Amino acid sequence: MGVEKHPASHNIHSSLPQPMASILVFHEPTFSRRSVVVRELKRVDDLKSTLRLDIVDVEPVHEGNCYIYYGNLIVEDRPSRKVVCKVGYLRSASLRLQKEAGFYAKELKEFQGDTIPVCYGLFSGEMEEGTASCLVTEYCGEMMKCPLFGMDWEFKQKVIQALVDIHWAGVKHNDFSERNIVVNSDNQPFIIDFDHAEPHECGLTMSIEFHTQEPDPDELGCLELYKVTNNSGAWFPRYIRYMHADVPVAWALDGPERLANVVSPASPGYNRDFVLKRRSELSKNSTGISIGDLLVNGEISRVQKQSFSISIGMTFL
Repeated sequence: MGVEKHPASHNIHSSLPQPMASILVFHEPTFSRRSVVVRELKRVDDLKSTLRLDIVDVEPVHEGNCYIYYGNLIVEDRPSRKVVCKVGYLRSASLRLQKEAGFYAKELKEFQGDTIPVCYGLFSGEMEEGTASCLVTEYCGEMMKCPLFGMDWEFKQKVIQALVDIHWAGVKHNDFSERNIVVNSDNQPFIIDFDHAEPHECGLTMSIEFHTQEPDPDELGCLELYKVTNNSGAWFPRYIRYMHADVPVAWALDGPERLANVVSPASPGYNRDFVLKRRSELSKNSTGISIGDLLVNGEISRVQKQSFSISIGMTFL
């Protein structure tokens, strides 16, 4: 599997008409949720739009710097669609939403409906707590239930591939974690929340190869991609914890004598026999097999062959 430096265009999977509406009618529940107040907000990111959008069955799901609501979007006589409304009252929150809407409309437009949600626009108007900005996006599923590290290889590849595409499009997410990955009913991941994103000229210099040794961050050329890939468990580690020190995994290739000779002199209080004994317990995983044993016995090659090969790379022009 590979990734091109300039990814092919993706279709936006949306049954809604284009262009989007310039008026959003938001049926906001009151604090007691016993009644609904109708709010009318104007489209501010595309002044040429003319359609009317109604969001009904609004449900608050999160309060913080931005308020998050789920609702059903209705456009004329078309079937309703579940959406997410991100509402910001403070000036700082509104500015972040403006920036996020800009990324959706420009750099990330080709990925909408594929690896990021479809964006239905940014709106502004009076809401319950004053003047607010409201970004409306497609509902693509629920937040991940477990760490990316614990997902299968295919899922990890999709997430990292999507992030690489986003980087090549000129955007650094800047707040990437499992809480900003949602998963639909087909187990497809979508990356969300670009309100902390920044323009980015990615320095990725090599393909991201799964089941290979972790590269040096400087060699890879992009710290965000390095951190996400490393945290996903896609690579074999460069270093392991041994006798209270971080030592290169490659040292285990020479067997326990190499580790004893290198580590023992720098570890006062440990005798050589104890070091050799501890080597057999080197970095044991949940199966009881140590990374050192895997390397010394040549098992890494066997593990690589049993796992399907994944390469997230690029084509230089």
